[in-house]
Amino acid sequence: PTIHGVEITFSGTVNLTVELADGVTLPDPPRFEDFTASLSGEELALETDGTASFLYVVPDDYELDLLPPDGWTITTTPTPLPLDLTLESGEVENVTITLESLTEPAP
Repeated sequence: PTIHGVEITFSGTVNLTVELADGVTLPDPPRFEDFTASLSGEELALETDGTASFLYVVPDDYELDLLPPDGWTITTTPTPLPLDLTLESGEVENVTITLESLTEPAP
């Protein structure tokens, strides 16, 4: 048998780092691990250091979002969320979102 290939496509990676702006602190709770990163519907809880990595991502267009715990609201840089990303074959996309404010839910 003969196999003809036109193009080889490799998966990529999207790494998210969430940082706190100067003067912003997280109450306890929430902690970073109470936040969720979403890549076009696929969701991951953040690690304790505010990072999340989406591995083996097929090259395509995606939306990257940061979701606070239920009831909390956030403002971020960049804004607005979600962010539009285009992932190419074999690419590693490193994205940093800065948390500018965090407002707790009304009682």
